[in-house]
Order: sequence, then structure tokens, then C-alpha cells
Amino acid sequence: MNASMDHRPADPIVTKESFLVNMLTQVSSVRERNALARTPRWALLGATLLGLLVPAANAASAQAAEPWWHLNASVRPNPIPTGGEGVLVVRSSNLGNQTTAGAATVSLNLPEGVEVVKESGVPQVGFYSFARGIENLGPNGGGVNPSLELCKVAARQILCSTESFASGTEVIAPLRPYEFLEIRAHVKDTGAAPGATYEAESGGGGAGSISVTRQLPIGEEAPRFGAEDYALTPEAEGGATDPRAGSHPYQLTTDFNLNQNADEPGAGGSEHYARPPALARNLHFRLPPGQIARATSIPTCSATDFAAVHGNRNDCPSDTVIGVATITIEEPVGQLPPASTFPVPLFNLEPAYGEPARFGFEFAAAPVILDTAVRSGKAGTKEGDYGVTVTAANTTQLVNFISSTVTFWGTPGDPSHDQSRGWDCLVAGQLSGAGPCEAQNQAKPPAFLTLPTDCAAPFATTVEGDSWTSPATPERKFLEPFTYSLEDGAGNLQPLTACNQLPFNPQVHSEPTSNAATSPTGLSFDVNFEDEGLLSSKPDARAQSQLNKAIVTLPQGFTTNPSVAEGLKACSEAEYEAATLEANSGCTSESKIGEVEVASPLVKPSQILHGGLYVATQHQNPNGNLLTLYLIARNPEIGVVVKQALKVEPDPATGQLTTEVDSVPQLPFSHFHLSFRQGQRSPLITPPACGPYTVKALMYPWSNPGAPVERTSSFQITAGPEGNP
Repeated sequence: MNASMDHRPADPIVTKESFLVNMLTQVSSVRERNALARTPRWALLGATLLGLLVPAANAASAQAAEPWWHLNASVRPNPIPTGGEGVLVVRSSNLGNQTTAGAATVSLNLPEGVEVVKESGVPQVGFYSFARGIENLGPNGGGVNPSLELCKVAARQILCSTESFASGTEVIAPLRPYEFLEIRAHVKDTGAAPGATYEAESGGGGAGSISVTRQLPIGEEAPRFGAEDYALTPEAEGGATDPRAGSHPYQLTTDFNLNQNADEPGAGGSEHYARPPALARNLHFRLPPGQIARATSIPTCSATDFAAVHGNRNDCPSDTVIGVATITIEEPVGQLPPASTFPVPLFNLEPAYGEPARFGFEFAAAPVILDTAVRSGKAGTKEGDYGVTVTAANTTQLVNFISSTVTFWGTPGDPSHDQSRGWDCLVAGQLSGAGPCEAQNQAKPPAFLTLPTDCAAPFATTVEGDSWTSPATPERKFLEPFTYSLEDGAGNLQPLTACNQLPFNPQVHSEPTSNAATSPTGLSFDVNFEDEGLLSSKPDARAQSQLNKAIVTLPQGFTTNPSVAEGLKACSEAEYEAATLEANSGCTSESKIGEVEVASPLVKPSQILHGGLYVATQHQNPNGNLLTLYLIARNPEIGVVVKQALKVEPDPATGQLTTEVDSVPQLPFSHFHLSFRQGQRSPLITPPACGPYTVKALMYPWSNPGAPVERTSSFQITAGPEGNP
């Protein structure tokens, strides 16, 4: 979340106060427009009957559209003091692609030893919805007609509904996608057992029921700056977890909640506001290795349009929308209600020089920028797994960020997202709409997200970060790394599945630069992937597995050239590890014996990685052997540098040369080209006899490392030494 003004010009018209007042006005108008059901039941019935008469051109998408629930639960303060009080917040959001139908419910079940607080016999339970804005429809809602009875509260159970339990009247209108219901329950510890858990559940509205169980933090420790919860879940259409390796999930949903202190009275003492132990400044989200997004398949919003804020919106076009960010904030000045939650569009932005992609959204008059970087540190470390880290730097200090639910769409151009695409469509344009909600009508929208192709490792992600300093918190605080691994419905670790169904079809080509026997020669080696599944948005499309390991064996008779050592300086391991995006960093030209090029379908065709092949110091290299070659390829424009140590071993009996590379980055490439240099100081000598020769390559996929495929490439030696017959 980057509030740096470097990303946007100063706008003397839009101020924090004007934005907040405008937002509050818009939210209040939402309540007026939705005081009762949006559409009478007879009209809904008529529309349904009319739909049955419409030709079935869009029948498949209409039948597939459905609502589904997503739960976010948090505690303030975290932990609740032993014997003390706190607030449990449960938000149930419709993250589906259809409006709900019928009564929707959300419930909270407390553990033994925890009860709902009452004042003058009234349970201190608030019930809110996006449709009714700031209006509290719960038992402690003040002026709300108690005969509505939208919530039933027992000592340890709370059940709230969009329909009145007393009359069956629909009070809260059906929820459009990304609208929500929320319970805020004031509770007290009366002797809960250590490790006690609470359960939140949501259901109805034409969607299936879901529930989450969380440990209720109770203790004497003061709340600390840190993550209360973090999760990253690939979802299929319908809301179920999609664990299929190499698939394009319907959406990828991230929940992130920060610890809060106890709610404190606001201005006048009538409202209560969340207060954090410290304000988050920099947050780093380490995605699983192999989790990729093809940002170049989606149009980008320019920095100028992203920074052009008018009221509650910017100028980013709707075709640059890639999802929705639902943000919960607390505004300390009191311009907004406590803990206000807003869904806003998520945009694909023009990346800055040095990063592969950039995303962002706008809230509270501050641009929120998500920068990306590929982890390319030392091999075998968490900084060298070539996964992507998403960074929200210099989070705005205008508001207290409490939590977020960010949804990236797997195929942003899918027509099922049209009703939530951009300012004019999201929640029917009620927050920032200025024009009609228009469909994109993309014939074959490209896939954006692809899951990893490794089923052996957990689908794990980690968040870490630090805080701003202030007079109240003069010391910088660090957010202890919080790791989440994908879980099934029972809370068990859920690895990715169906790796055995992934295709893996690399093609290789190799030939020497000389066709003469017993002559110095260069050698080219190419690997190509035709991966239609990576680009296709068809429901069952799957990307090919990424390459994990390769063992390449040259034909018998090829030997190393003794002359290659003349004037050659070996590259030390320290030099190799020091290679960065800087053009002259790492191994020097004196140790270079070849060139490397790598092209990837994730970036523009012009953004090729260029680099070289270098001779490593004997025995003092990662493989500890006589001959290791260092591969270093980089592209500063996209901020990617790849480093690999290739192990070269001669057969003890025949001298036949074999080169092995392991743990290849889980980043798809369409073309890999390696070429050893030519001339008298070429690294190889051709065989002594004319005839056919074959290079053999064993290629191991990440999806099934124990099942390599063999590929070969043949060529002819047709002349004697120095071209003689």
C-alpha cells in the first residue's frame, strides 16, 4: 500500500477531508436507496419467467452464476484481557458472481467461559450491512425498531439475518457481489479454558453454508504489532478451494488482518474506534514459488490515470480491472464511521522500470500500490526460490488500516465479472459510479493467474513488515513473519493436486558450430515450450509443468578443448553470488565462454533475459567438483536475474561429458538458448570420426520429478580435421 506522492501529482482539489466527507455522503445514500428490498418479489418472479423465454445464447454463463460466502473474523483487542472484555467482528461477504436470493444469515458461537455483554439488559451486538450503510440493525442499534428482530442472541450464541425473525420481512436487500454483512459482538471472558475456540458461520441467500473456527486469544499480554490472520486461497467458481496444479483458478483471495488494541471512545464518547499498536508502513507478501500472473495479457492503467482522483474514483479504464479489494479502515478524525469497510476496484498498472508487474487500488484519497519482485538471491535460501514478493510500501498514515480481503480474478475478462468491473459497475456504482456499467464483450479473454506445478511442496505464503514511528510509538516495530499454508475444509494442510495430469513436452535442438572432425567447436543448445494451456482461459485448461532438472549428455567423442584455458580466468563463488541486475556485476568477461538468452510468455517479447556462461573455480563452487559452469542471465527492465550452477562431469570410462542443472526456477519460459563461443579457443573438440551424433537430454518436470522425458537432437560430422576430406 504505497501512499508515496511520487506516484501521483499533487491535487489541490482532492483533500483527505473532502474525500472522507464525499465517501460518507455516498455511503449514507446507499442506505436510502436500499432501505427495503431493491426489487419487489413479483418483479423478480417476472424477470425469472422472462429469462426462461430468452434464447439460450448465454445459458451456460447464466446457469453458472451464483453467490458464495467468504468469512473474515477478527478480535479487538488481541488478546482479550483475562477476565476482561473485547469485540468479536465477523464479516460475511458475497464473493460470488451473482446477487443473493432469499434470507441470508451470519452467526457466531462463543466458547464456554465467554458471554455476550449486556447493558440494561440489551445485548451489545451490532449488525451492519453494506446495503444499509452506517445503520446498526443489531440489538444495540439505538433507534432501530426492536420489532424487526434481525438478531437472536443467547448467552453464547448470536444469529443475525437479512429478514426479520418476527415478521419474515426482508429488511436488508439481497447482497450484490462484494457486498457484506457484519456482526460486532461485545463479549466478556468469564473463565474460558486456554485454547478455547469460537465459530463463525454464514449461509442462505442462495449460497451454501461455510464456517470458520478460530482460537479466541485471551491473556495478559498487551496487543503487539503483528498479523492476526493471513490466508491466500485459490478458488474455483462457486467458492470451493481449487488446488489443481497448473490450473487457472477462478479467483485468488487474500485475507490479511492486523492486530488491534481495544476499541476506544471517539469524539463525544458515543462511538468506539479501533486503535493499532502501531501503524503498518511496509508489508511484504511472499507468494509461493511458481504462483504466477501474466500481467502482460491485461491492459494497464497509466500512472497519470491512476493518480487522477475525482471524488472517490480515479481515471483507470474498466478493462484494466483485475479484481476487487475490500478494505477496512478507521479514520481517527471522525469523518467516517468506526471501522468502515469499502470494496474498490483493483487495477493492473504500468510497471515501473525494474519490476515485472504492478497492481494498485485507491482508497481514502491515497494510491495503494502493490509492487512486485522476483526473489533471486542465493540458491537454497528463501530469497533464492524465484517466487514473487508483493510489497505494499509506505502505507498511508491518513487512516488506520485494519484488514483487507483482496480478490484477484483468474481471467479478468471473463464476462461473469462484468457486473463488478470498475467504478461504474462494482456494487452497482453506488460508491463512485459516474456512468453506465458496460460489458467488456471479450471473445476469448486470456488467463491471468496460474497455480504452481509442484505438488510436493506446500502452497505456502508468508507476510512480514514493519511500522511507522510516531510520538506514541517512537521505535520502529517489526511484524513477525506469519506463514499460511493452504488448508482443506477440516483445517488440514492441502498440497496442490493432480500433478500427474499436467502435460510436459519440452523440445530440444543442439548442434556444433563446426562439422569437421577433431576440431575446436562451439555448441548451441535450445529448449522450447509450446504452452497453449498457460494462455488459455478454457475451464479445464492447464499449463505445462515447469522444468525442474535437466541432464544433457554430449555424444561420445566430444572432449574439452585444452586451449580454452589460455587467458581464461575462473569465476569465484563469491563473484557468482554477487551477480545482480547491474550489467558488470558477478563473473567477469575473462571467465566467459558462452552466451545465454531466455524468453518467457509472462513478459513482453522484447523483454528477453540476456547473459553468459562462465567457468567456475575448480572445486570451490556449489558443486565442489572439477568443472562447474555458472549461468547468469538478467533483464534490468523487469528486475529479473537468474543464476544457476551447471555441473559438468566426464564419464570415468569413456570421457563422455554430461551437464546437469537442478532446481530450475519455477518460471515458465518459451525459449532457452545457450551457445558456447566459437574459434580456436572454443570450449569443445569434435569427435575424431565422421558420421551421425546425438545429444541426449533427460528433462525432469516439477510436477513429477521422478518421471523424466528423454529428448534427442542429432547432427552430422561430415569433414575431416580442418575441413579436409
